Amino acid sequence: REKEKMSKGDRSHPNLVRLDKLMKNVTYDGWRDDFRKAEHEHLHHPFIFDSVLKEIERKQKISIGDRSDEELKVLDSLSLSYPGWKRDWQEAFRGYIRGHTLDSLPIIFCINEKQRMHNGDRSHPRLVALDSLQLSYPGWEEDVKKYEKRHTCSQLRFGFLGETEARKEIEIL
Repeated sequence: REKEKMSKGDRSHPNLVRLDKLMKNVTYDGWRDDFRKAEHEHLHHPFIFDSVLKEIERKQKISIGDRSDEELKVLDSLSLSYPGWKRDWQEAFRGYIRGHTLDSLPIIFCINEKQRMHNGDRSHPRLVALDSLQLSYPGWEEDVKKYEKRHTCSQLRFGFLGETEARKEIEIL
């Protein structure tokens, strides 16, 4: 029914009114595709329509150099130097653009924990427990590296190592 109304030029639905108002000031490259996406979501997935609008708003602000959003300020203020930080930062930035809050992005924990570890800070309880183990079996160093990698992305997924000697030791963590 809504699709029929739209095809007749009726854009009186509150979502479409908001979209049309927003689109009057949008100038970034690709905005037409995002406009069509918003209309599509309005018709087929109205529960995510607001996040599409937020994405359009954020893209527009960034395109004109406006980085005043508090969440973006936090992202911009990160002082990162660990190997791979640019890739991780870009992932967080894409999540921000898509309308997510930083608190809802698991990559933020990964970024912060990787930087702490790069700076020599191993105070997280899992790392303290790992460091307290006295491992000496062949291949323990590689198992520790795997565990550290899983630790830094624990908000994304956290599991134990495969069937190794370290698994028995680390299960206590």
